[in-house]
Amino acid sequence: MHNFSGYFAIVALLLVGLLLAVGCGGADEEEAPLWEFSEPPVEEIEPTPQECADGEVFNPITEECNPLSCTLVDVRGRTCRPDGGDLGAVQAELTGQSCNGPYSAAITTDDEGYFEFSDVPHGSYELRLKAGLFERVIAVEVDEGGDVFVDAVDEELCFVGDEVKIAVFEDAFDDVGSQLDEMGLDYDTFPLFAVGSNNNVGLDTLADIDELLRYDVVLFECGQQWIQRIRDPTAAPTATIFSNLQDFVAAGNHLVVTDMAYELGAIPFPDMMTMYGAADSSSLPSVGGSQAVSADVVSAALLEHLGTSTLEINYALGSWVVAVDAGPSSVVHLRSDVDINTGSVDDAPLLITYEDSSGGTVTYKSFHNDATDDGESKAVMDFMLFHQ
Repeated sequence: MHNFSGYFAIVALLLVGLLLAVGCGGADEEEAPLWEFSEPPVEEIEPTPQECADGEVFNPITEECNPLSCTLVDVRGRTCRPDGGDLGAVQAELTGQSCNGPYSAAITTDDEGYFEFSDVPHGSYELRLKAGLFERVIAVEVDEGGDVFVDAVDEELCFVGDEVKIAVFEDAFDDVGSQLDEMGLDYDTFPLFAVGSNNNVGLDTLADIDELLRYDVVLFECGQQWIQRIRDPTAAPTATIFSNLQDFVAAGNHLVVTDMAYELGAIPFPDMMTMYGAADSSSLPSVGGSQAVSADVVSAALLEHLGTSTLEINYALGSWVVAVDAGPSSVVHLRSDVDINTGSVDDAPLLITYEDSSGGTVTYKSFHNDATDDGESKAVMDFMLFHQ
C-alpha cells in the first residue's frame, strides 16, 4: 500500500509559496502587463488648397479663402487741350490688374480737367483719357507708397495737337484757323484762291476719297466759293465730291459747315435740316440780319460742356443763313428767335448736328469763328472738336 501523505504536503507548500509570491507587491502596486502593444503612428494630412475667387487667397490653417490685404490709394491728375487750356467733361478710365484682381473704374473730369480715382488698390494700370476723337493712354503703376499724381514726363496729360487730322477749306467770311491755332491744334489749309497749280488742290482732295479719308475732321468756312466751284462740272466732278462727303461721314469722321457753306452738308445729307424758304425756289435762306441773340442751350451735351443754359451770339454781318427745322437724325444744340429781312423766325435752330449710324457727324453752325470774339464761338469750336 502506497503512502501519499508526503506528496500532499509538498503540493500544499508549493501552493502557499505561489500565493505569497502573487500578493507580495501589495494591493496598491500596478501589475506589469505580460504583453505590450504599440499603436502605429498617425499620419498628418495637409489640407487641400481650394480654388479661391479673384482677390482671395487660401488659408491652410482655417482652410478658408480669405481676402488679400491691399493698400488703397487715390490716383489723381489733370488733362487739357494741346495748348494747356482747360478741358472739362473728359472721359477717364482706369483699368488693369490690382492686388485684388482685375480692376476697372470710369469717371468724368471736372471743368478744369482734373480727375480723381479714390481707393485704388496697388497694381499695374492703363489710364485712358478720351475727348471726342482725341485720346491719350498712359501706363500707371500704383504701389503702397501713397497717393499717385499722374503726369507724363513732368507735364500734365494734355492731348496732342497733331493726333487728330484736320482740314480747313478757307472761304471769304470766316477765320477757323485762328481758333485752331489758339487751341494748339495742327491742321492743313486748302486756300480757295491759291496761286497756280495749288488752285485746284482742294477740289482734287475732295474728289479723291483716299485723300479725303486722310482726315478726321473737315471744316468749311463760311462762303459760297467752294459750293460754286463744286457745282461747276467744268471745275469739279460734282456727284463724286458729294458722294465722297457721304462716305467720309459714314467712315465715322466729322464734317463742319458754317453759314453760307451749308449746302456742303445739306445736299449730301438732305434729311439733316430744313432751311428757310426751302419750299420756295425764289427765296434764299440767307435772310438773317445783323443782330445779337441770347440763344438757349437745348442739348444735354452742350449744356454739360458750357455749364450755362444760354449763349450770347453776335451776328455781325448783314446776312446769314437761317434754318427752321432739324431732321429726325439731327440734334439741335442752340435755339433762339431771330430777326430776318421779312420779319422773324421763332425758335430757329442755330447749331445742328446730324448723327450718322456709323458715329460720324455733320454739324451746321450759323455763326462764324473769330479769334477776337468774347469766347462764344471758341466754346462751340471746343465742343465740336472735343465732345462730339
